[in-house]
Amino acid sequence: MTDGDHERLAVVLRRVPRFVLSYDSCPEVEALYSWASIYEVETCYTVSKTRGATKRARRREVVVVPR
Repeated sequence: MTDGDHERLAVVLRRVPRFVLSYDSCPEVEALYSWASIYEVETCYTVSKTRGATKRARRREVVVVPR
């Protein structure tokens, strides 16, 4: 997605009464969705496990929902 796509999505979602959206945690997302509730969560992706690795990569994401 382009920056413009992300901006358009934020505009559309602002009018949606119920939604759940997850993104990688970054300041740009917080700025786009400053009007919503944002919860930071730690995730573990199963697709990020490499052959022979015993641990999966942990990443921070945000869950965005309307207030």
